[in-house]
Parts: sequence; structure tokens; C-alpha cells
Amino acid sequence: MNEVKCPKCNSLMEEGFLLDRGTEHILYQSHWVPGTAEKSFWAGLNIKNRKQKGIVVFRCTDCGFLEFYAPE
Repeated sequence: MNEVKCPKCNSLMEEGFLLDRGTEHILYQSHWVPGTAEKSFWAGLNIKNRKQKGIVVFRCTDCGFLEFYAPE
């Protein structure tokens, strides 16, 4: 993506991502999953057969506003 401006204050935004922590201190990028959350007894949530997309987050360098994207 090109230069991104904040929709709240029009300042520059910087690209980043949400950090998820797995077991044994393993680090992961958060993902977007289509549909509603369905509980799973063994895995916490059932996401079987759902295509996941990494979440990209832009943060305003001035006001701190966050804008989330799940690009193809």
C-alpha cells in the first residue's frame, strides 16, 4: 500500500500487525476468519475449512487511530 493518511486527523499512518502469542512463547500474526466464532472442545474455536487472512494494521502516528485490513 502507498502512503496512508488517517481518516480521523489526516496525519500519516504506519503499517504494522497484531501479535498473537501461542504456547511455548511462539509468536504469530493475527488472522481474520470469515463467519461467526464456533466453539470447539479441543481447539477453543472451530475454524475447519475456513480461509484465513493475515491482518495488517495501520496506526496513526499522531492520534493513535488503528485501521485494520485483511488483504488478499
